[in-house]
Amino acid sequence: MNTILKSPETQVLVDIHPKTGKLLPWQRKKKETLELAASCRRLEKEDPSFKFRAAQLEQCGNYLEFHRAVKTGERTLSRANFCKYRLCIMCGWRRSLKIFGQASQVMEEAEKQGYRFVFVTLTMKNCCGVDLESELTRLYAGTLALLRRKKYKAAVHGWMRVLEVTHNIKVFDKSFDTYHPHVHMIWAVRRSYFRDHYISQADLTDDWANCMKFDYKPLVDIRAVKKHDKGAIKEVSKYAVKPGEILVQDRDLTDSAVWTLDGALANRRMVSWGGVLKAIKADLNLDDAENGDLVNTDSEQPLNPELEYVIEKYKWNVGLGWHQRIE
Repeated sequence: MNTILKSPETQVLVDIHPKTGKLLPWQRKKKETLELAASCRRLEKEDPSFKFRAAQLEQCGNYLEFHRAVKTGERTLSRANFCKYRLCIMCGWRRSLKIFGQASQVMEEAEKQGYRFVFVTLTMKNCCGVDLESELTRLYAGTLALLRRKKYKAAVHGWMRVLEVTHNIKVFDKSFDTYHPHVHMIWAVRRSYFRDHYISQADLTDDWANCMKFDYKPLVDIRAVKKHDKGAIKEVSKYAVKPGEILVQDRDLTDSAVWTLDGALANRRMVSWGGVLKAIKADLNLDDAENGDLVNTDSEQPLNPELEYVIEKYKWNVGLGWHQRIE
């Protein structure tokens, strides 16, 4: 990461990605996290447990410490206080970077071992908030049941599964304020898959509907991808729930979404691995993307330890609405 001091007077954090040249959204993510904290403060009147969540969110990302190489100016995040709350916007962003980095590493190693990849999306109909928790349980059970079928056991040698829940906030839509749970998966297959074990979209549609006992044809997607297809990796690495579908102008709708998602996602694995991909992840000694280290995201290059560096510290300035240099 490159950190540029906006001016000598304020010395605020302006973090530019070294490869893309884009501004990294520390300020926006912190402000969104504070919006989420405000919702939790409102909800604590109904459920005291939200008081603890609010306190976590208010402190999350307040302190950031970077190492900056003296000769090259290269910077990397070395310390931070992340809360790791499931709905936290700041932690969700860092977690998505970590999932992307881990998926990239695992797929690169799997490709060396001769595996190819298939990207799969499995969906179900929208549901109301009170049914979301039970529908997620059905969804998870359905994916495992699908992979236990003889055809899929022969075809799929490893998998990565990531949950996504979209929230319909279009007021005039028929499905307004409903939730759409679905999973994105990456399957590791052998080269012979495309000759001997190929699964068509029509087959997957029928098999998925059968596993889930749907009385309708679900929307599914299945397509071959290459390891360097960043689009597929980004698709499985994005937020479990988009911030813009939680934080809306209508406070009641925001609070309802926070209440619903907090309960439905509690103690639930958002990212799961199986088969050879799980084994490769273990061999690479990659930690847990959900509860592990969010400072090191596995997608950012660490600073060369042989380089001389200085430490730069930033603290969130409430009045300024930005991270301000403190040392």
